[in-house]
Amino acid sequence: MKFKLTRLVLIASLLVAAPFFAYAQEKEKIVEYEYKTVAGKSDELEAVLRVTEGKGNRRAVVILHDGGGWSAGRTKQYADLFTANGYVTLEPRIYRSAGGWDGYNDLSKVFASLKMLAKRADVDPASIYIMGQSAGAMLTILAGTDWANKKMNDSGTKFKAHASLYPVCWIFEESAKGNPPKTFREFPKESFQTWSGAPIKVFIGTRDDYDDKDSNTCANFVAQISNEAQRNVFSIVKYANATHGWDHGNTYSFHTPSACKGRGCTNTNESNPEITKKGYQDVLDFIKAN
Repeated sequence: MKFKLTRLVLIASLLVAAPFFAYAQEKEKIVEYEYKTVAGKSDELEAVLRVTEGKGNRRAVVILHDGGGWSAGRTKQYADLFTANGYVTLEPRIYRSAGGWDGYNDLSKVFASLKMLAKRADVDPASIYIMGQSAGAMLTILAGTDWANKKMNDSGTKFKAHASLYPVCWIFEESAKGNPPKTFREFPKESFQTWSGAPIKVFIGTRDDYDDKDSNTCANFVAQISNEAQRNVFSIVKYANATHGWDHGNTYSFHTPSACKGRGCTNTNESNPEITKKGYQDVLDFIKAN
């Protein structure tokens, strides 16, 4: 009886793991490619490339890490999600740890990542997507501006859709008003008025301390866009009672001058497995639909 029970548990475990079987067959490696600094100089960028077994041109996703840096390892959960569904994924190592944000240069690395994927024979250059968490979510939105595409994108293609998880929307709102904080000093006011045309979906928690728990902040930013057609590239998903960083896997707090809409306060990232799971499905559905 004990043998039968153990066997049943094993079979059940395999059935649960089945959607991620493709990930076990994937090829994972560190790749390097060139990007241009704000000074116009060439430099090298590292990224984790994951390619599942299969033939033909496939969809690909660039996955951008949060402000804690690539060493925190929080992009892998989304690489697992997408590789399990047959996508090629690329996780650029934009900076190693907290405090590495460098706006313009970071965005240049994002477009270099697009170019790198667009050159691959196994990737459809017209079906490359982008998603990001927190600081990476902000770069995900910035990569949708017409200004940035004209200034930095020489890939011959554009991101097909942008999924932005808990960006700091008050920074976008103030920048669109012409009052950019230091974080966005390189981006002119007019850059937030015209977009590439690709859909941008913003996923936010209603208790995000960065936006002072004001869940209308992202909508207020979008309202600053004067043209209705340009506003319509945006859609917003709100998760009730979720904080910033709901998918970090642990709960922790820290003081940051960027929280509470720039007044500075304690931000809490509260682990929420239920929202994390729902977020996986919502992001995947959004990418698949576009």
